[in-house]
Amino acid sequence: GWMNDPHPVYFKGAYHMFFQYSILPDYPYGGPHRFGHFMSKDLVHWEHLPPAITPKDHGIAEDRHIWSGCVVDNDGVGTAIYTIENLDVWTSTSTDDELRVFEKLESNPVIKGPPPEPGIKREMRDPWAWRDSDGWYLTVGSGLEDDKGAILPLYTSKDLVHWQYLHPLYKGDASEGNFCECPFFFPLGNKYVLGLSNGATWMTGSFKQQRFQSEKRGQLDHGRIYVPQTALDDKGRRILWGWVTDPRDAEVQRRTGWASMMTLPRIMTLGEDNTLRYDPVPELEMLRAKHHRVKNLNVGKDPVRIENSDGMQVELQVVISPPKAKTCGLIIRDNKELMRISYDVDAGTLECSSHTIPLALEAGEDLTLRVFIDRCVVEIFANRKSCLTEIIYPKNIAAVHVELFAESGDARIKQADAWQMNSTL
Repeated sequence: GWMNDPHPVYFKGAYHMFFQYSILPDYPYGGPHRFGHFMSKDLVHWEHLPPAITPKDHGIAEDRHIWSGCVVDNDGVGTAIYTIENLDVWTSTSTDDELRVFEKLESNPVIKGPPPEPGIKREMRDPWAWRDSDGWYLTVGSGLEDDKGAILPLYTSKDLVHWQYLHPLYKGDASEGNFCECPFFFPLGNKYVLGLSNGATWMTGSFKQQRFQSEKRGQLDHGRIYVPQTALDDKGRRILWGWVTDPRDAEVQRRTGWASMMTLPRIMTLGEDNTLRYDPVPELEMLRAKHHRVKNLNVGKDPVRIENSDGMQVELQVVISPPKAKTCGLIIRDNKELMRISYDVDAGTLECSSHTIPLALEAGEDLTLRVFIDRCVVEIFANRKSCLTEIIYPKNIAAVHVELFAESGDARIKQADAWQMNSTL
């Protein structure tokens, strides 16, 4: 079937990935949506569990939808907060340690329709809730009338049941789209982070008088990511997943019977400049198998194949000295070039597929690329400052490998590591 919109939570020693799930095999997106469910103890190996929240649980027709939201730990009670038909906010709770079974509150909906704020569309969806020192807060995606921009209404509650509307947490303009889907909001370091699905946008800033003031912004991922969402684990790590959108047309999705996937989990931290930094979770290293390393390699006009980079389950770490070449980077190819990850020294940009990412290096700073090839998904981490996720569908899987290249000058490879990666299944 179809999956989208991650709703992750860490609960009683396990990581849970709830997500939008549709089960019509002949039309993946067209089925009734519900909360699918995976669980993991180590962020690497995941167990498929039955759908957690369904239309049937709510006594509504199977062709109606349980839309996106979040799941929180309310003093040991798992609490799911979501919308039905993109309007009213509903809540279900679970006293099950593995969050397998939820029961809806009899007092639903806990928030009826959009707030009485002038100019807000009569539509809202994808609530995000968090606990602060003075109680619970909830924001929800919405938009301004006449498509003037996105707006995030803010509510407060003592018990996750009785909610009081306050005012907008944040109001955007038309440049951010006319509606916000799946927002998230949390403290990180000495700042607050607001995330919008539109453009996988992040903002850092302040939260004063219960309003967010943006100071810096960027993109959580410059590629094929929509609806990035996060969870805080028992180690204090803020972990992000994104929905990798599926570029195949509906006919191919119907024929293969599935559509879309999630990224690998990423740890988000705050840099000294109050911009975000990204690292794959170190737990992924348990999947590493056969390893090859090369040091102090000079790459000129002829590309150099990286040994042990064959196949479709590979991790690469490449460190390139401040390049003398005009462009340098990696090429993924089978019998032809599938993807070029190219750093433009003069422009200070990383280019991949049709994407151009700002990546200005400090004087003397190495170019550091960490790349995961996971079947059809390629995830790129560049100097911990930028991420890009893309899709490739090689015709000859057996011939897939990675090459180092440099153009208009040489590039010195300080170190290149390649690991064959085991499966998570």
